[in-house]
Amino acid sequence: MKLKFTLLTLIFSYALFSQINFEKGYIIDKNNNKTECFIKNNDWLENPVEFEYKLNPTAEIIIGNLSSIKEFSIENEFKYLNVEVKIDKFNNEPKNVEYNKRNPVYINEKVFLKVLIDDNYKLYKYKENNHTSFFIQDGGQFQQLIYKKYLDDIGQLVTNNLYKQQLSTYLSKEKLDLFTFERLNYSQYDLEKLLKKVGSKSIISDEARKVKYKNSFRIYLQPGLNSVSPSISGHDSFGTYNFKANSKIVFRPAIEFEYNLPFNKNKWSIFLNLNTINYSFKGVGKYSAGSFRRDVLTDMTYKSTDIGLGVKHYLFLNNKSSIFIGAAYNLSTLTKGKITFSSNFQDFNATDENYLSFGVGYNYKNYIGVEAKLNYQKPYAPSYYLDAYVNAISVTLNYNILHKK
Repeated sequence: MKLKFTLLTLIFSYALFSQINFEKGYIIDKNNNKTECFIKNNDWLENPVEFEYKLNPTAEIIIGNLSSIKEFSIENEFKYLNVEVKIDKFNNEPKNVEYNKRNPVYINEKVFLKVLIDDNYKLYKYKENNHTSFFIQDGGQFQQLIYKKYLDDIGQLVTNNLYKQQLSTYLSKEKLDLFTFERLNYSQYDLEKLLKKVGSKSIISDEARKVKYKNSFRIYLQPGLNSVSPSISGHDSFGTYNFKANSKIVFRPAIEFEYNLPFNKNKWSIFLNLNTINYSFKGVGKYSAGSFRRDVLTDMTYKSTDIGLGVKHYLFLNNKSSIFIGAAYNLSTLTKGKITFSSNFQDFNATDENYLSFGVGYNYKNYIGVEAKLNYQKPYAPSYYLDAYVNAISVTLNYNILHKK
């Protein structure tokens, strides 16, 4: 056991260190000097305020920030500009909207804006905590596109959709119909689509985008085996009862739907897992009361379909292989089964139960892999003085039926 734990620790330590990815890019400093370098690509979910880079692959790490860097980029990955903008950091969550705050309340702030489109027309993005907004550049000036929710005089939630008028003015030379702007959502997808429609290109090529998001949604068939170990323990006014059976191997079919989250270099994913389990045990439990001993024949059956919703974190070994750790919150449904005794002990009935599971696995090219999971359940409604527990360790083969080469 110690050897297995040590090997697992070494594997994860290696994987963690292998996550530090410095990719070829460039920086422009505050004196307008452009330098090719290697930038740590964190694939930020929010706009960074600093980043790490090296002048060559073996050089010391340098911290770039808003005080020292005007621009930094990795081709077909990202580009950030250091600009001072007027920004209203509105929060459109219902619990955070304010009364009669229809108009923007600007502050001046220096930020790294993420460049989405840099062509005849320009589009930028800024995200911080629960705030997301977009900017255009018109006549050399950065202008925030306004989409702001607020409460009117009678407390109704209304929206300032000024961004539609702003874009209509910005693209006035394109002679677009008003319906184009009326149906426009305040989202990166819709705004990029609009500017591409009038001939502007994204800084990320279509080919690079396809590679980046290739196999981001996967459906895994997961045939596997479960090692199931039940135990029952408890006591009454006179004595104690214990039952523990040897582990049993049972078949565990499952299907899993997984989606890579579009940030942090595809290291995080969410998944929905459906699996079934079916087992039975017969054995002898021991009842003890002082010097009195009695064997109790114990019969256990259980069957359920479980639904698990969880998250995985990937640790990339190279561009083909990765290992991952995962956790899920599970709900047992369609549950059948019971525990009966040869004595006058009260029977247990199987019950729907919520439980946690944890897993570790290996993945090859998002195509095929193997995974081990551990869960600890109380799948039977407890009696007055007895509790039943089940440990289950599963090993599954994962096959992605949607894999694209």
